[in-house]
Amino acid sequence: MRRKLPILGLMGTLCLMALTSFGQESPKKPIKKLILLNEQEQVEFQKQSLTDKLELPASNNFTKVSERVDELGHLHEKFQQYYQGIKVEFGTAVINSANDRKLSVTNGVFKVDELSIVPNLDMTSALTSAMNHVGATNYLWEQPEEAQLVESYSKPEGELVVFPELKQVSSKPRLAYKFDIYATDPVYRADVYVDAHTGEVIFENNRIHHANVSASGNSLYNGNVSFTADNASGPYRLRQTADGGGIQTYDMNNGTNYNNASDITSNSTTFNHETGVQAHWGAEQTHKYFMQQHSRNSYNGSGAVIRSYVSYSSNYVNAFWDGSRMTYGDGDGVNYGPLVSLDIVGHEITHGVTEYSANLVYSYESGALNESFSDIFGESIENFAQGTNDWLMGDHIGAGGSGGALRSMSNPNAYGDPDTYQGTNWHTSSSDNGGVHVNSGVQNFWFYLLTVGGNGTNDHGDSYTVTAIGMEKAAAIAYRNLSVYLSTNSQYSDARTGAIQAAVDLYGAGSPEEIAVTNAWHAVGVGDPYGGTPPPATCETGDITLSITFDNYPEETAWTLKNSSGTTIASDSYSTANPDGSTVSETFTGLAADNYTFTITDAYGDGICCSYGSGSYSLSSVDGTFKTGGSFGSSEATVFCIEEAGGDTEAPTAPTNLAASNVTETTLTLNWTASTDNVGVTGYDVYQGSTNIGTVTNTTANVTGLTSGTSYTFTVTAKDAAGNESAASNAVNVTTQSPGMSCSSTETLPYSEGFESNDGWTQITGDDGNWVRDANGTPSSNTGPSSAAQGSYYMFLEASTNGSTGQIGSNATAILESPCFDLSGESAATFSFQYHMYGNNIGSLTAQASTDGNNWTNIWTLSGNQGNSWQTASIDMASYLGGDVKLRIVGTTGNGWSSDIAVDDLQLSAGGSGGNTTVTLSITLDNYPEETSWQIRDGGTVVASGGTYGSQPDGSTVTENISLAAGCYDFVISDSYGDGICCSYGNGSYSLTDGGTTLASGGSFGSSETTNFCVGGAVSYAVQSTFGTGAAVSVSMYPNFQVEDRLTIASTREEVAYKITNLNGQTVSAGQLVNGKVHVGNLNSGMYMIHLVDEGGKSIMKKFVKE
Repeated sequence: MRRKLPILGLMGTLCLMALTSFGQESPKKPIKKLILLNEQEQVEFQKQSLTDKLELPASNNFTKVSERVDELGHLHEKFQQYYQGIKVEFGTAVINSANDRKLSVTNGVFKVDELSIVPNLDMTSALTSAMNHVGATNYLWEQPEEAQLVESYSKPEGELVVFPELKQVSSKPRLAYKFDIYATDPVYRADVYVDAHTGEVIFENNRIHHANVSASGNSLYNGNVSFTADNASGPYRLRQTADGGGIQTYDMNNGTNYNNASDITSNSTTFNHETGVQAHWGAEQTHKYFMQQHSRNSYNGSGAVIRSYVSYSSNYVNAFWDGSRMTYGDGDGVNYGPLVSLDIVGHEITHGVTEYSANLVYSYESGALNESFSDIFGESIENFAQGTNDWLMGDHIGAGGSGGALRSMSNPNAYGDPDTYQGTNWHTSSSDNGGVHVNSGVQNFWFYLLTVGGNGTNDHGDSYTVTAIGMEKAAAIAYRNLSVYLSTNSQYSDARTGAIQAAVDLYGAGSPEEIAVTNAWHAVGVGDPYGGTPPPATCETGDITLSITFDNYPEETAWTLKNSSGTTIASDSYSTANPDGSTVSETFTGLAADNYTFTITDAYGDGICCSYGSGSYSLSSVDGTFKTGGSFGSSEATVFCIEEAGGDTEAPTAPTNLAASNVTETTLTLNWTASTDNVGVTGYDVYQGSTNIGTVTNTTANVTGLTSGTSYTFTVTAKDAAGNESAASNAVNVTTQSPGMSCSSTETLPYSEGFESNDGWTQITGDDGNWVRDANGTPSSNTGPSSAAQGSYYMFLEASTNGSTGQIGSNATAILESPCFDLSGESAATFSFQYHMYGNNIGSLTAQASTDGNNWTNIWTLSGNQGNSWQTASIDMASYLGGDVKLRIVGTTGNGWSSDIAVDDLQLSAGGSGGNTTVTLSITLDNYPEETSWQIRDGGTVVASGGTYGSQPDGSTVTENISLAAGCYDFVISDSYGDGICCSYGNGSYSLTDGGTTLASGGSFGSSETTNFCVGGAVSYAVQSTFGTGAAVSVSMYPNFQVEDRLTIASTREEVAYKITNLNGQTVSAGQLVNGKVHVGNLNSGMYMIHLVDEGGKSIMKKFVKE
């Protein structure tokens, strides 16, 4: 190793570090969350107010809200913070005393100043904003009897509070309304905070966390167990009052209404309800654990009744604490069984313990600590009751299925959770409330190491060794930390500080327990090992500036800056290129709240002053210089803390590619591409015009409360933890849909409308006219019906322009619209109606459906002359099952007055799709039953037949049920004498029906009557043709059924017109027969109908398949 040589010559000047001065008073430094008081400070504190001690503006004050004496005899007085008389949410301070000496202050207060306390929003409007945010269908306050079971819960009146600056939630204090919102569909409970100036929902603090006689019984997971039940002059019940205020267990019977829950009973002291016994025993063991190990009487410390409800809902894979009771689902029966294992029971009830002690906010790090404490005590309770534990959360509920355990405390990585702070698997996004279930793995592993010991290297490359202290001591330290030293917004660094102090309280300074606690936190990446540099008493704010003046060997100087997890934030080293005695500076911006270690090194080991030059270094913030030095050996370390975000002044980049989708009358969805930031984006503000309507943490926003048919402009900006806001994104202009369907009420099935009392359906405005209700035949001859299809009235379009009532004229359209139909509970549904389309210039008739009232889909259509008879359309509504739907009948007249169209007998019924269809034929015979017969034909094949009925009495009724595959058929009824079955010799009739749909009906015909009908398809309809004996039409078609190029049709009638339709009722070809030939070579392969109409309007229809 070389020796340094003295420098020859005289140094002209000494390089002195220049200190920055300020022309105004520096802001006060933030106070650490756990303030340990030395003897002098204890004396001074007797004369100080909390406001002065915590260096808060005079507008802040405190009110004592509780006090308690712990098992060590220490007094803990809890104070609530107020700003100008308004409660500061989460703002509390606890003075911890012993022997009349104030030993420490647990500081959970927030700096609030210059905030307007006059709201711009009234309480009612704020509640509306909160409910719109929640978006639930049903709320608990709407069910008063059930609400009484939850601490007499009622509709929230709201509380005006100051919502403080909260890490990753709000960058500044805000006046807010707080509402306790409890929804039952879907299940939800949270304190929702609404900005009282802007109406923006700031935050939701979830309160639902997703898990006197001796008796015994078989538990679900722990075999035969003993517990306490009661006998209320009847059967024994799973209730008792031996532990605290009592343990009560109820059965929800797979329902969701707590008011309908029942007692779990037994005629003896042996219970066989395994799920109920498991939950009851688990709750009893949880109470005994906290009482015997930590002197805590129930979750609230005051003997509250522990109520458990098992078998909630069906296939419900969850268990939760809702602020006053436990609820357990039965699992899905495949992956998970009932969620009542001992560790889960202990976990969930511990959420109540946390709520009534530190009340850790269920978000990001504080939420991860909340979950971890529940895991810690869940395992502790398992060990207390069984004598052993497996370090797996919920492993019993997955036994026998593919679910398995939920988390591992001994190896969090095995379940995708981190075992090191900001290490592998550390969750950084806003999902899971900021990773509360994932990042809990860090403290879980801390507790495991503290209990059983261990050594290794963590994700930051730091080696560790932890000596075991056992579960009883480890749990005592964890409990004291939770109940004494942590507050609502505590982070992992605070959990380390509090746990170390708890170990000191319980076992003494420098004890093996304090050493183990400290080293266990180092093992999981939080802080130094025991014996490292202690953290400073106060913290810095703003940017941190490093200044170094070199000695005569700059090449020997280097430095590093690391956070509490050991991650290097910045570093540098120097060379001979740096002049001797020169000065360099470095500024660290945007440092997150944490403890940091700055280490400067000298490779030769003699520092930078004063052997070979007068070097020096300093660290400073806006508060001033907090470290100077230069005379050290090989290295010198300085620990400082940033409790609030540093002086980050760099704004995020602007969001890009903003676009709108899913636009309805009152809602829409916005999506955009994420911004970037030098520290990290914490949220996005969504602007409607110039108004900030809310903040989200991901790149999607659902906008509600809009007005139909209105144009809006939206932009989005990004913000970071320091409050820097980006430029606006591109603007997106969007118009909401015009008013559409409103389904505040729906019609139930079966439904029918025959227009007997009024128009029935709504006449739509904006078309060419209205449908006309009529009973006596249309005014024009040779068009329209002469009577209704059923009842007396029908609706028709009057195509004339001769002054007729309701005339619409030619080439005009009118629309009828139905009420809403609820098909959410139907497995099948059919819409049917009868129509009449007779005349020389018939237009078209279309049925439409819509699920939103704006977009309509054609589900059936037909055009042209269909003959002078009522015919039936039947439409399968399978595509619209599962929700609400509206229907329309759209009629368009043809080119001329002879184009009246009528509809009647509209029906919507359940059933009608899938598999074979059973149709019912009912025939009331005339006085000559021996003349009557019938057939159902599929092309040339008879698939069903009956008659004659000579053995039946005159006038009797016969009924046949026929099962038919999906397809189209001909129903043919015949009378051998040629006078039908009505009305010369008796009043016979017939009907062929499919559920509520009439496929064929009549009685007055000649020798036969044929009706073509379809069943089981997407679209069905029937066409009836009647021919008398003396006027028979001889129609034959070749080929008989399957066709390649053309049809040959022979008919005894002249001027026969034809029309070919597909199975959707759409006309694909039409014209006059030419030499009895119809060319079909241009048709696609498939099934078709050919309609033949003679000059008298008589029609017949045949089915054929184009190959």
